[in-house]
Amino acid sequence: MSNNNNNTKPGLAKDDEDVRVQSTNDEATVARASCASVGHIPNDPYSVLFVNRTKVRRNEPLHNLGTFYRVAHVRKAIEMFLMSDDDDDDDDD
Repeated sequence: MSNNNNNTKPGLAKDDEDVRVQSTNDEATVARASCASVGHIPNDPYSVLFVNRTKVRRNEPLHNLGTFYRVAHVRKAIEMFLMSDDDDDDDDD
């Protein structure tokens, strides 16, 4: 009796599952490059370098808007984290 704990769907090879995850990443990269190419994400000359030239496309405006908001909020969260001053730990001394 074998125990199959690799969490793959029946009939779906592990390599196929990896390809599905990688394609999700590729779609997000293409979306970001599209958004940057129309100027919604300023100061991002590098995103197009991560996209296969055959996959470059211009997304619908609503898709670009969603990508813009996601990028803007992640950037803001990172900036807030980096700028935060953790003075609360000094109260325990």
